[in-house]
Amino acid sequence: VTRDGKKIFSYELIAKFKKKIDYFILPVGDGNILSGCIKGFLELSKMNFMKKIPTIVGVQSKSSSSFYNQYIKNSEKPILSKANSVCDSINVDYPLDGFFAYKYLNKVKGKMMVETDKNIIKSKKILLKKFGINCCSSSASTFAILKKLILNKKINNKNILLLLTGTGFKDLSNN
Repeated sequence: VTRDGKKIFSYELIAKFKKKIDYFILPVGDGNILSGCIKGFLELSKMNFMKKIPTIVGVQSKSSSSFYNQYIKNSEKPILSKANSVCDSINVDYPLDGFFAYKYLNKVKGKMMVETDKNIIKSKKILLKKFGINCCSSSASTFAILKKLILNKKINNKNILLLLTGTGFKDLSNN
């Protein structure tokens, strides 16, 4: 049920943005937002509301990488991995929606990446100081990965959407 609620977010994105979205980068905890968004994109594509599904990039902290581990090991079954990240919303030992998140991410040929908590916190500070965005650390992980992709010349001249949710007040001790 919650997956279908999350898929509505994909509908809202397509309704809001007139330009195509080339990359959609989002934080991943238990995998439910990931599976829901991809499910929505697949439905929209099937109904011809979008020509191409954006490249999906899921992000986890290296200190909380249970779904990342599942993904790189090509395991349909979620993998238990002790989580110890400062990124509260993605600090998950066992991704409860890991099966469907894995299924959907593979279906759209998306990818998973990890970043250190240190770089995520740096990115959170940049988002606040340079852009006035006070998001939670979990969301700032998407900006940390975007920086990495740009520096490594993996993304150039593309329309990129980051999922920045939560308030930075949630984890003030990380500022």
